[in-house]
Amino acid sequence: MGQGGDIGTLTHTVKALEPLGIMPEQVHLVMGDTKICPDTGIAAASRSHVMAGQATLDAAKKLMDAMRKPDGSYRSYNEMVAENIPTKYVGRYDLLHENLEEPDPNTGVGDRAPQYMYCLNIGQAYGGISHSIGFALSENYYDVMKDKNIEVCGIPHISHIPDDIRVIYIENPRLNGPHGSKGCSEDFQASGHMAVINAIDDAAGVRIYELPATPAKVKGDFFESKTVSRFCGSLLSWRICFMFFCLSF
Repeated sequence: MGQGGDIGTLTHTVKALEPLGIMPEQVHLVMGDTKICPDTGIAAASRSHVMAGQATLDAAKKLMDAMRKPDGSYRSYNEMVAENIPTKYVGRYDLLHENLEEPDPNTGVGDRAPQYMYCLNIGQAYGGISHSIGFALSENYYDVMKDKNIEVCGIPHISHIPDDIRVIYIENPRLNGPHGSKGCSEDFQASGHMAVINAIDDAAGVRIYELPATPAKVKGDFFESKTVSRFCGSLLSWRICFMFFCLSF
């Protein structure tokens, strides 16, 4: 249930059942059905990634322990039924029973974030960065009578988002996260808008204190501050300025 209920659940399941050689197409996801799915609590602050992810790992371990034969191989479904071994297991995870100590930042002790997590993070990175651009330049929800849909609220179009977005990963494993991982969606939205605002200030000498930084607001503050010399003072500033004016106007 909650955010990442599809790709997150699938990824954790496939990784947890890796000893069985399970492929993604062999996993049947049942999501959003409160009659069948256990209540995993609220989906906030990437909580689902840690809590549901660890519960998935717990269920997978219980299942594989039941499937494991004395020789180390695994029983099939039919063999488990024939031996009257349960085929359904529920995973549980409770932070109160876990060691929350973080890896040593100086030694880096702890498992590194698995490579497969990168392909999941990149989509959240692009989405969060796109949101940051819209939040900084165009999104406005102040008038509840006027701002009734995505179009009028100023959500950026694909043509407003740069094609070249480069994501640099800094690994910081979480011992209490599934496979040493953690949620990251909020990270990409926490301060990206201020990078845009700082770039406008660097290019045009205009410090915006109230979002969004609309074209009219930037132009008005620019001409009022009369910082033309700073605006075109260097090739770098000119390029940044040109980019933002093309993007905004």
